[in-house]
Amino acid sequence: MKRQKLRYHKKFCERTSKKTLEGFLSFINENVKRIKALPSASFFRLVCDYLEIKEDLSEEKEIKHLLDLARCSAVRNRPLNTVEIVDQAYSATMLHEAGVDFKAVRRSLLGVRFEKGELQIPTFYLAHRTEAFIRNLMAFEQCHYPEKAYFCSYIQLLDCLVDTDKDVDLLVKKGIFVNGMGSSAAVADMINTLMVGVVRSKLPPCYDKIRKDLNQYHDNSWNRTKASLRHVYFNNLWRGTATVAALFVVLFTLTHHIGNPGSSNAHKIKWLIFLSASLHND
Repeated sequence: MKRQKLRYHKKFCERTSKKTLEGFLSFINENVKRIKALPSASFFRLVCDYLEIKEDLSEEKEIKHLLDLARCSAVRNRPLNTVEIVDQAYSATMLHEAGVDFKAVRRSLLGVRFEKGELQIPTFYLAHRTEAFIRNLMAFEQCHYPEKAYFCSYIQLLDCLVDTDKDVDLLVKKGIFVNGMGSSAAVADMINTLMVGVVRSKLPPCYDKIRKDLNQYHDNSWNRTKASLRHVYFNNLWRGTATVAALFVVLFTLTHHIGNPGSSNAHKIKWLIFLSASLHND
């Protein structure tokens, strides 16, 4: 962690060189009249507008700096801490195959919920500069809020959900990730390395109850059976129609066979074989 902090400090110094500061000063001098003509607003409100923070954080009197402000906004809708600690977790594709529905919601970043088979996750925009912001915020939490590192717990949850680029593709398809990096593999690699060096056992268990519920949902054989039927036989209109038609043919054949034991059903059996083959070849 110390080496990571030194690396972040070096990059920060590179971004804020003397030339950069001179550019900021030049911009202020050139636009000082226009800035003064703007409607009066507190510096705190201007910063919230710049960071697109809509919550009222004026009561937060112990905000240390801009990074702390971003954290205070993000952790407001976090799940409550639990006494449960869950180590095992399934990836997004495994949960999807077990019938878990993923839904993107408009909520502060840490406001993840799991209700009635639906995992609600706020939309997260991922770009090349996102990693630096995430790592800075994680390092800040571990230094100033070691017992309340909620953002680190959120990243741990994402690390559980994302194993490969297929998990990223699924979350992008559901609108949970907005991939500004272009490559799904690059996003997966970034998320999988964020927790390196973080002591997971010391993180607050605010997402462990969600992970436990997801594990139980995945391990339920009935949920997996329903999901398999939905994904294999009812994943689109044509396949669903063919499935229903095949069921009608089966029922009709059985009814006809019971009513007329001596009749020949060879042509109906051929239709059953044809429909079954078409379902598996779609």
